[in-house]
Amino acid sequence: MSNSYNQVTPFKLGQKKKKTKTNSTLTNVGISPFQNPNLNFPPIMNLPPNSSNTLVPNPIYNQQYDALPTSLPRPVHSGVLNGLNGLMAVPSQNMNSVYNPNNNNFGFPMNEVMMNSFLKTSMKKATLTNNSQSFDLVDDLERKRKRAEKFSTPVKAVKRVNDSLVDEDFSNLNAISTSSHKFDKNKKIVGLCQVLEKPYLRLTSDPNPELVRPLHILKKTYEMLIKKSKKKETSYKYLNDQFKSMRQDLRVQMIENQFTVKVYQTNARLALENDDIGEFNQCQSRLFALYEKENIKPSNIEEFTCYKILYCIMTENNSAISSLKLKLLTKEMHIFANYMVRCAFLLAEAHFTNNYHQFFNIYGSLEYLSKKLVDIFISKIRLKSLVTISKSYNQISMSFLMKELQFKDVNEIKDFLKSKGIDKYVVEKNLGQESEYIYLDTKSCRNDIVRQYGMFKKIDIKGQQ
Repeated sequence: MSNSYNQVTPFKLGQKKKKTKTNSTLTNVGISPFQNPNLNFPPIMNLPPNSSNTLVPNPIYNQQYDALPTSLPRPVHSGVLNGLNGLMAVPSQNMNSVYNPNNNNFGFPMNEVMMNSFLKTSMKKATLTNNSQSFDLVDDLERKRKRAEKFSTPVKAVKRVNDSLVDEDFSNLNAISTSSHKFDKNKKIVGLCQVLEKPYLRLTSDPNPELVRPLHILKKTYEMLIKKSKKKETSYKYLNDQFKSMRQDLRVQMIENQFTVKVYQTNARLALENDDIGEFNQCQSRLFALYEKENIKPSNIEEFTCYKILYCIMTENNSAISSLKLKLLTKEMHIFANYMVRCAFLLAEAHFTNNYHQFFNIYGSLEYLSKKLVDIFISKIRLKSLVTISKSYNQISMSFLMKELQFKDVNEIKDFLKSKGIDKYVVEKNLGQESEYIYLDTKSCRNDIVRQYGMFKKIDIKGQQ
């Protein structure tokens, strides 16, 4: 090395100096500090020897690895580590052969500053050459994080009253309270209120016995309401409010007996008479829960089973009808044999098979309250029947429609067609004569009938659970 140091090689004018290739990869150096063969190391500098032409050892590299400077990367094992920026080469476990300047295999001593610079440069080149996609990964993660923050749902403020969460759900009108899960349901309450009439108020705290009527007061209230209902002295709104208040007092006192069944049955009948399908649904749902109690005799169960089937027809819950029929056939055959129940099942079959002729024949034979329940959705059934008729006939007699769809008279069917915007397709010929003929031009109104029926497909009933 001393002979070739600072010597200039002469060359002729007009000739280019030949460049000597320098192998930038360390080979045959014994134990390499990086075991990744794809790493590109910078060329080794040829430094001049010192004045004494001896290598000066650096004592810091003769210490154990744990005592190395913190600026050097701490290896876990020999080989390659998965870092944030991709793969990172690490030194071999034989640290004395790497960091000992007397055995460094570089041909010159390396102090601490040189070693740090060498390692930083090597790892930077390795990251850029072998892990160019690592930066794209970081950018992708950052982009996803910002997108998550953009579309994240903010935490809504929660209203607190008396240091307790209030999460009211006003859709469940049949519950004691929407916060009932905070109360001890096994704690029995005995009412002390002696007032017969009390308005219904939703509970938002523990029931107060001073505001709850005991059983003997509730019986007196029931008799008073029945008398007022028979004499038609009050409105349905008042009666329904008083019955809801009675039902609440029964629930908070956990009174489940025959009187409770009678209260719910009366309230359900009142709701049907006044076309309040939401209140009826709440009462009949609670009734079938009470029928499952061992201490309660299921009175009038055939009547309310019929109502349940008709309600399922209205909501088009065919699976519930099939399950109920299977249960009655296997366990409660005496209920299935009831005339009202069998008529309800036949009506459900006719509706399911689109047999409008059979449906309206059975509809005409239903009793008062059953017919009132079907009347709530009879317009939809009639319109559905008209869809089938309009696809089968080009014109149909109004007298035939009146009889087939169970209208009382011609005026009722005209009012029905007018409410659906189809009355303009009614054709009248020879009015006032013996050959008078009134018919519906079903060929022309076919599209309007189909469009009107499509508006009935979405069921939205107040109080439906």
